[in-house]
Amino acid sequence: MNRLMSYLIVISVLAACTFRGGTQKSKLETLSDMTRDIEAEWTVPSVSAATALSDWKNNKDVVFVDVREENEYLVSKIPGAITLKTLRSQPDFYKNKTIYVYCTIGHRSGRQTQTLRDLGFQAYNIPGSILLWTHLKGPLVDQKNQSTKNVHVYGERWNLLPDDHSAVLNN
Repeated sequence: MNRLMSYLIVISVLAACTFRGGTQKSKLETLSDMTRDIEAEWTVPSVSAATALSDWKNNKDVVFVDVREENEYLVSKIPGAITLKTLRSQPDFYKNKTIYVYCTIGHRSGRQTQTLRDLGFQAYNIPGSILLWTHLKGPLVDQKNQSTKNVHVYGERWNLLPDDHSAVLNN
């Protein structure tokens, strides 16, 4: 009986951690909560993923900078995005452009946005970054510039992609 009771308590605790208000917390809700926490940590100017996507679709004169590691970037990126290395190799070319900075969820891009602003760039963090971009149906391309639904998500905790995308954890 004690074993059964212990089993039921464990199941109840696990269920309570997984469910909120009788429904499972969605990936998007979790992403929103994590993004809010990250935004509270950084006091840099930001642009919403929805605005960034709209600006991308409308061909606004904006440069997207992917600050993720090379193994992440090679899996997928926002079409036309450049790396931080490219930006740093041609600072004068990008100095007077509006720059939208992204990573997986917005933490690393928040840090890099501050650094870029300190250097005089017009940089804005994208809270939610590539994860939120995918939830908004933003396009991604791989290293061959082919459309992809694969995303390197940095780690298991950040696997908050929509169901029609595939997470890559190592490569």
